[in-house]
Amino acid sequence: MSELKTAVIKSAPTVLSCIGSDVWKEEVAKVIPKEIALEALLRVARSTASDPKFNNVDPKSFLLALLKCARAGLYPDGREAHLIAFGKDVQTVFDVKGICSLASRAGVLVTPKLVFSTDKFSVEEDDGNGRTRINHSVDYRSPRGEIQAVYSRAVMKDGQVDYEIMSAEEVEDVRQRYSKAKDSSPWKNSWGEMAKKTVIKRHSKRWDMSPEIRQAFNADDDSIADKLPAMPVKPIFGNVTNVEPPKTLAPAPSVTDALVDLKALMEDANITESTLIEFMQAIGLADENIKTLEEAHTANDVALQTIIKDWEEFSQRIKETV
Repeated sequence: MSELKTAVIKSAPTVLSCIGSDVWKEEVAKVIPKEIALEALLRVARSTASDPKFNNVDPKSFLLALLKCARAGLYPDGREAHLIAFGKDVQTVFDVKGICSLASRAGVLVTPKLVFSTDKFSVEEDDGNGRTRINHSVDYRSPRGEIQAVYSRAVMKDGQVDYEIMSAEEVEDVRQRYSKAKDSSPWKNSWGEMAKKTVIKRHSKRWDMSPEIRQAFNADDDSIADKLPAMPVKPIFGNVTNVEPPKTLAPAPSVTDALVDLKALMEDANITESTLIEFMQAIGLADENIKTLEEAHTANDVALQTIIKDWEEFSQRIKETV
């Protein structure tokens, strides 16, 4: 950033007018890895900057946030990473999908899972044989209640499977103590997704990763893993030691809340479930194999929160295309 020509920033009143400049392209090109294309990244940046929320942000702050995504090789498209306006500043928050993508580059296939109050969940801790077993049963036909825990399952290059487990209280404590973006919209609107990200970042402290990937792993403004206190052993579910309870614990979100709210909005707007899903697929908020809103919520609850948050805009766009 020290090489950025301030004259360009001064002459450009908005972020949008800066993104297409040669100076910005040069800055991003210096750090972008081979995994993503420069023009594609800038297209996503332009799409993000077109949101009125970014009209008054400092272009230099936006560029700094964009460079964090570029170095990590992640697109700020709301699926891998988020650029969030806070007044004149812009924060970068990597999505759980982006974190999993970074892990895969290190040869680690990681899968995070949420544990709800109605799930059957038990842990057989490692007794010295190097193996931990998790038994997790879910009835997807019934409401699952509130989030109680989150865990990540990592398959290493040699085929070994390793787990990391955190209770909801531990995640909230980490958020309050260590997250620089603890009050950002991803934490407020998608607590479960951020919980997945948190447990993966703690898990990653035990993985063999190159310095470049590890740096990318902790490059966003919600960089937690490098500040997490080391755990002497794998955390035991329901029995956390040496951790003070958070002063204010946000209530764990119900898996049905978003669906109930969204279906009420759809009914008022006379928009069918199939129409909404088709629209979500068209704009990249749902995969082609998604058939119901329940499936969309399970696959990506951030998508549903995004639809609800900007329902007026989305519903109008749906009506215009039907």
